[in-house]
Amino acid sequence: MTNFHLQAIIIYFSLIGFIYLFFRVKKTTAVVDTCWSLGHWVIGLWLLSYNTNPTIYNLLTFVALSLWAFRLSGYVYYTRVYNAKHVEQRYDELLKKQGQSFHKQFIKQIILQVTMIYVLMIPFYFTLLVPLHISPYIGIVWGIIFLFGWFNEAYTDWQRHQFRKTNSGILQKGWWELSRHPNYFFELVMWFSFAGIALMQPLGLIALISPLLLLLIMLRITIPVTETYALKNNPKAYKKYQHSTSKLVPLFKRSD
Repeated sequence: MTNFHLQAIIIYFSLIGFIYLFFRVKKTTAVVDTCWSLGHWVIGLWLLSYNTNPTIYNLLTFVALSLWAFRLSGYVYYTRVYNAKHVEQRYDELLKKQGQSFHKQFIKQIILQVTMIYVLMIPFYFTLLVPLHISPYIGIVWGIIFLFGWFNEAYTDWQRHQFRKTNSGILQKGWWELSRHPNYFFELVMWFSFAGIALMQPLGLIALISPLLLLLIMLRITIPVTETYALKNNPKAYKKYQHSTSKLVPLFKRSD
């Protein structure tokens, strides 16, 4: 086993242990989502440290990863961990399951999340670990795509946060009028930009596994679970919203 692989294992179990300890301190399962993007950043920093001759494109890629990670982590922490009134329904459902204890089930969830981080980091194995040389024009194009996703995900999160301060209904303004989950769409935009940079490297097509897997998780797990709770809270209005509004990609509303 090489030093690189040993460090990968150490970081893997350290992330699991840190997230669980963070949970024991804050006593909210929302810490998992808070640490999600930070886990990517930690691995990204580790990969970059192995690059003996980083180029400006390596550094800019890491800056993009950092912008994504700290913005998302800060937002989730402020709205779900710092705000003690928030209830993380997705994870707290574990408490209702029979069989294993909540802590055992929750540790399994953390292990799954950290494993997924290692898989989704595939683009960065190509763009941070080795010197990256690409056309400046290609770099600009993918940089613009990333910033489009980053600014708009931040905007949709801000819209939702402001709406929830004074409303309990369904947000249908701005991007939320065109998509039921615009924040997820712009998340995908960023991850396709990360994979796009990796396409310039040998075997870079493998990097597409990351955004495609993320898309699959959204369509099969995240969105259905989120909408299940939305339907419980506001069945008639949300069914109408589902009928008229695109699930993920922003599109004009469908007529009745």
